[in-house]
Amino acid sequence: MPHGKSPSLSKDLSDKIHLTARAEGAWYEGDGGDKEYFKVPYKGSWDDAFAKSIEGYPIEFLYVLFSNVKENHTAPRITDSSKTIFQSILDSDVNYFNDRDFDDATLTKFLKEMDMLEESKRPATESNVNKFLNEGERRMWPTNGQPHKLAQKAEAWRNKFLLAQKHGVYFAGAGHLPELLKLYPSLRMVGGEKAE
Repeated sequence: MPHGKSPSLSKDLSDKIHLTARAEGAWYEGDGGDKEYFKVPYKGSWDDAFAKSIEGYPIEFLYVLFSNVKENHTAPRITDSSKTIFQSILDSDVNYFNDRDFDDATLTKFLKEMDMLEESKRPATESNVNKFLNEGERRMWPTNGQPHKLAQKAEAWRNKFLLAQKHGVYFAGAGHLPELLKLYPSLRMVGGEKAE
């Protein structure tokens, strides 16, 4: 479902989701910003469960810095004019993993891959941070083209994890659907309805 929007489902499919969630449990994506749309017994975040399977801090998981920037309120979290954008990111809570932090070497590698290291050396003023995040999101998720290779790599890990789960209901943003369908074409039909 699109983040921040209530999904539009038939009563039959909605009932099936509720029944399955009550019997098998349900998992939300990320920090559960979309939990309000379904009143089901959540077992927690599937992202948290997935994160336990990843060792270290692969640089591709810093893609969260440039993902859903507006919805995640990223700008205020890294705005601090007494620091550079780079240092402000290091000191912030913008992170994919709840149980570990990234270091300056990891952030440097990530920003070099994004070709944004120089921009990160500017003061973390509101204006500079907004420009930095908007440009990063544009590069990570271009509107007319493939997502950046780092986003593709991180999303591939997450999607494979989702497809390996056996029981329950797993909520995810609509952007996952095209990639999940490529990996598992029979997902095109869910509860008798098209999954698009």
